[in-house]
Amino acid sequence: MAHRADGILMVVDSSRKESRADLNLIERFKSKKMILLFSKADLPRRVDRRRCLAPVRKNALARDIRPDWEKPGGAAGGDL
Repeated sequence: MAHRADGILMVVDSSRKESRADLNLIERFKSKKMILLFSKADLPRRVDRRRCLAPVRKNALARDIRPDWEKPGGAAGGDL
């Protein structure tokens, strides 16, 4: 069904390392309009966001909607 969709909403659990299945799905649907949501931001982050976003960066406008205090240079630091 997803192959017929106009867009994909994919939720990745940030508190665990990205799985091969996660990366395969991102790669498979990279040509679609995609919203990639990283959940569980309140827990220690184990996911590699850059690795997850790499396949879609070329085909999409990536936007970081984290609060300013959570972005690089903000009070909490960190990176995409």
